[in-house]
Amino acid sequence: MTDTKQFTLSKIDTERAVVTYLNLAKGKNSESRNNITFGKFTSTWETFFDTEEIAYRDSRDLKIQAFKNMHHLLDDKSIEEIKEYRETICLYTGSEVPLDIVEMAKNKNSNLKICLAKNRNINLSGFDVLLKYSNRENLRLNTVPYGLTEKSLRRFINSMPTKQEIVQNEKALMDILKDEKVSMKNRKKAVCKYKAPYATQNFRVFMNRFTIHGCKDKQLTNDCVTLCNKVHIMNLSNMKPIKYEFCEGSGKREITMKKVKRDIKRGKKNKKSKK
Repeated sequence: MTDTKQFTLSKIDTERAVVTYLNLAKGKNSESRNNITFGKFTSTWETFFDTEEIAYRDSRDLKIQAFKNMHHLLDDKSIEEIKEYRETICLYTGSEVPLDIVEMAKNKNSNLKICLAKNRNINLSGFDVLLKYSNRENLRLNTVPYGLTEKSLRRFINSMPTKQEIVQNEKALMDILKDEKVSMKNRKKAVCKYKAPYATQNFRVFMNRFTIHGCKDKQLTNDCVTLCNKVHIMNLSNMKPIKYEFCEGSGKREITMKKVKRDIKRGKKNKKSKK
């Protein structure tokens, strides 16, 4: 393994590294820590932590540093000692969400849920902030899964507008986009200026219709796609990110849809031929 620049791991990455090493140390490699190779370390790390953070797949230097740190710190420690060490560096040591934080979230929006990982053996020990749309759909508002400390969680919730404020701001933007008398310049300006941590269901439905089918201006369509990505609005027909080329206003929807249908047909033929 080639040398890389030295740097200090963040608290989150330190805990990621300890969880990764711990799982390897108590698994098939329990007899000899020499069996914990960089390849196994990286593979386990990515299995646990990189599924929703694609950028981390390119973080080889970080993982090299984490691997070196863990071998230096933990090679001579027992499983119990490694667990004890984790408690000294974890994001949150408790097993329950403080009740006052639950109330803080409820005051912002009754559908906001604060939770900890059910299985800390393969997750970070911090908090998630979830917005419950339905029994089947929850939206994570924080970027790193279970990556908020108690302090950062309180700061995160305090910075959020209330649901009522979000509804008012959404209505104002919808009124602008629906009003034919508002100039295209002002519509674009309103879309680009809009900020919110999430969207209500009503706004999600409106932005799906307007962005994908209703808007005919290329630049405004592109701005609306950007806005949808910022406030976590998915294409409600398939729950995937809304893409510019699938929108009527891009002038590319018809060609894109034909390509998608061709790809689906090819995929079905390939499956049949393999059977």
